[in-house]
This record gives sequence, structure tokens and C-alpha cells, in this order.
Amino acid sequence: MDEKAPLLIVVGRLELQKGHRILLEAMATVQKEFPSALLVCLGDGSLRGELESMVKAKGLEGTVRFVGYQTNVSRWLTSADLSILPSLFEGLPMIAIESLASECPIVATAVDGTPEVVVPGKTGLLVPPGDPNSLAQGVLQTLRHPDRARQMADAGRRHVLDNFTVELMVRRTQDLYLESWAEHFARRHRQIPAGRRMQSSALSRGAATASKESGSWVD
Repeated sequence: MDEKAPLLIVVGRLELQKGHRILLEAMATVQKEFPSALLVCLGDGSLRGELESMVKAKGLEGTVRFVGYQTNVSRWLTSADLSILPSLFEGLPMIAIESLASECPIVATAVDGTPEVVVPGKTGLLVPPGDPNSLAQGVLQTLRHPDRARQMADAGRRHVLDNFTVELMVRRTQDLYLESWAEHFARRHRQIPAGRRMQSSALSRGAATASKESGSWVD
């Protein structure tokens, strides 16, 4: 690999959801302005053969490499000039969090939970999903303005450390479960007729009294 060439990486399974077809369409445009740019695809999947054929059909053999599953993703991210997330749908994309934690600039599609991590114009660039031209323009904008891209990546790292540490995510998940349980309990309580609620309450008090009298009360 030419050390001076822009290194772009996309991390994800080679499946329809991840949008590799859209990215390859976009790379045909990117290559015209940055002919030395190299896109490395980390990951494997059922579409690998089809995507490799697409690369050949578009004459991108010198621009796109498939390296399969990698265990050292963080090293790729710290070396890359740009991380690309072209997904058609996502949950909360961990690769976006990992990219910004590594201070790697990112261009991603505005789907589902991605905007929580990639804040447009602040921590990275967002483009519409399934749109090769918009994706190409996002990549080109980042490559044309590397200093601005690095500023957003630096802001992205701070954003991730402030909002997506393991401790914070565990606490938020716990709060979500507790909130959901409270709503479920309140909803069930509202559905019980008033008479049955009073009867249930009286039975509960009677059971408590009986337990105390029998000496089986546990404090």
C-alpha cells in the first residue's frame, strides 16, 4: 500500500444490510478525483463473490481490497484516513463508536441509531442511505478537507467518551429496564377493576397478619 494514498476502510459483514454495493458505486466517482485512494473492506459474508465481481466490472481492482475478517480492527482505524458506514439500516453501530474512539474521521448513512454517534457536521458527516452520489460527495468532502475531518474526529472522540462508555451504557440499559417494568406494573394496575384491587389489597393484608401470628414473618 502507498503510505501517501488516502486509506478508506469499511468494517462489516458482506451482506445486503451493510450497503457495500452502494459504496462501490460511490467509489467509482471518488476514484476519478483521488485515483490513489484505497478502500479496504474488513469482514466477510455471502456477498463477497458478487462484490468482487462488481469491483472488476467497474475497473476498481486497484482501488478496492477485500481482506476478510480481521481481529485487529482498532489498528486499521488508527491508520485510516476515513471510516465509512454505508448501512441501509442499523441499531446503535458499534463501528461508528469505535471509529471515533480511535479519532478516525467517519462518513455514515443517517439511519436508526447512527445520528446519536455521528452528529452531522460536528463529529462526522451523514448522508442519505442507498444514495451512491451523496455517499461519494461525503467521502470527497472529507478527503478534500483533511484538517476539518480531523477536527470532527477529535470532537467525536470526546462525544463518545462522554456518552458511550461501557459504564454509561450499562447504566442506561438498567434504567431502561426499570422504567419499562414500572410502566408495565402501572398499566396492569390500571386494568384491574377498583373492587378487585381493594379485594386484592385486603387479601394481602390478611396474609401478612396470618404470617405474623404464625411467626413466619420475614422482615
